[in-house]
Amino acid sequence: MRFIVPLISLALLIITSIANAQTPKKYALLVAVTKYEHSGMNKPQLEYPEVDAKELGELLKSFGYEVELLLGKQANQAAIRNKLDSLNEKGEADGVILIGLFGHGVLIDAGSGQDPEGCFCPYDASVRIVKSRDGIALNDDNGEPMIEPDPKNLIKMAEILLSLKVAKAGNRVVLADCCRKVPNQARGRSLSVGASFKVSEIPDNTAVLFGCSPNQQAFEHKDWGHGAFTKCLLDELNDLTTNGEDATTGILADRLKKKVPRLVASRNRSDKQTPRPFSNDSIDLQLVFSNSGNMEGEKAGDRKELLPGIAFRWCPAGTFMMGTSKSERVSDEYQVGVTLTNGFWLGETEVTQSQWKQLMDSSPWMGLDQFVKDGVNYPASCISRDDAIAYCLRMTDREHRVGRLPIDWKFTLPTEAQWEYACRAGTKTRFSFGDDVSKSDEYGWFQTNTFLLMGLKGASPQPVKMKKPNAWGLFDMYGNVDEWCSDWYSVQLKGGRDPRGPATRSSRFPESAEWISRGGDFTHAPFDCGSGYRSCAMKDEWDLKSGHGSGFRLAATPSNK
Repeated sequence: MRFIVPLISLALLIITSIANAQTPKKYALLVAVTKYEHSGMNKPQLEYPEVDAKELGELLKSFGYEVELLLGKQANQAAIRNKLDSLNEKGEADGVILIGLFGHGVLIDAGSGQDPEGCFCPYDASVRIVKSRDGIALNDDNGEPMIEPDPKNLIKMAEILLSLKVAKAGNRVVLADCCRKVPNQARGRSLSVGASFKVSEIPDNTAVLFGCSPNQQAFEHKDWGHGAFTKCLLDELNDLTTNGEDATTGILADRLKKKVPRLVASRNRSDKQTPRPFSNDSIDLQLVFSNSGNMEGEKAGDRKELLPGIAFRWCPAGTFMMGTSKSERVSDEYQVGVTLTNGFWLGETEVTQSQWKQLMDSSPWMGLDQFVKDGVNYPASCISRDDAIAYCLRMTDREHRVGRLPIDWKFTLPTEAQWEYACRAGTKTRFSFGDDVSKSDEYGWFQTNTFLLMGLKGASPQPVKMKKPNAWGLFDMYGNVDEWCSDWYSVQLKGGRDPRGPATRSSRFPESAEWISRGGDFTHAPFDCGSGYRSCAMKDEWDLKSGHGSGFRLAATPSNK
């Protein structure tokens, strides 16, 4: 008996240690200005700094970062300095503090023989006349006085680093996509905020990564929807994390120094932009993504990123009437009562082209420009049901392997019952927004708005999340692309508990020789895309051209159900 007390004490110690163990606190301050208060700062006009900050912020949030954004007018000099002063309250010894800067950067003459100072331009940056050392105003090539941001309204890199030096977090990172062309910059001056930077200025355990090198400007373009540096940064972070690799500043620097120049040159061969890193250490950004623990949501529509950057909505167990009412009935849509005994997650959007390419390394929609546009946020289309299932299996295998998906869960296509239940989102009307078909333009892409938008020959699926979601936060449930279900087609809808159509094609049941999809696509009329609408395609007759409106939405379900 004398061993009982020590063993109990040891057990309590272990339990207490586990309970007290916490993920090191991670904090990000992202500052971005697209349009400045002073008109002189907006030539040329920037387009994407605030988009850059928002998307990086969403990614960091999915990995447990506390993210604060200062955007546009909020990103004034006083507000930025206030946040910098409060950094000593953020983070923990093993945690990370990240500062992201997006907008104009400038190198300012400090005078008195001192080195020029790299500065970030806040929203309220003012301008001054550029003068020579002897005080003579300088003119541009058109004979007009040159202007530059006034130092008194800028945020110096030196004060950012000083704030990081006194912060509690043991790991500090600065990402600066802010060396974009400064209006009327004095000829011969560097465009890079980090041009005069020295490694000796960096505190311990700190890494600084500038978007471009000295005498370069940072580019942005509508085809990217971002600055080149941030576009590549987001791509590389997604690539590293989805493959279960560590995202460190050292690895990122090596990758970005190769990828950014290639992206910029792809638009214009004469344009040059190469990121410039400074670091005493390679800092781990601690982008650990995990879905361990309880996978179930608390209420309908709860949002969770089960995959890095890919959100799902919770669909709880419940009962509903599947099919269509008598007034809107088609022969195979008679209503039946259905009970779903298990909740499941359904993708907030249809699987996009970028999500498909990242996992499958193919673009089946390419070459069908008449029907399909190529773009990051367009739904993946020209996808057969078999290929959609292959995507689900590969995603499940990868996420199990890297430990982000519990072993008793899987990614799959939804059943017909699950799809319609999620589409209705608790409603009994023809659409989740009611019976009024005139409101359909607010919720989906159909022949009525895609043909008007693009013209008959140019009609195609449109980017996801451009229309309103249903009550559970699901976008594009009507129109855009048809969405495959896991069942094969059956003439009669099946009711009861967790119903499924035929699981496989069988020669004994000719009616099951067809794939089933839901929601309609961009070529359908709105009244054909109600919550109970069904569509099917013969497996033997399906091809890329006829299937240019075929896509799918990912579901996550318990694997033993």
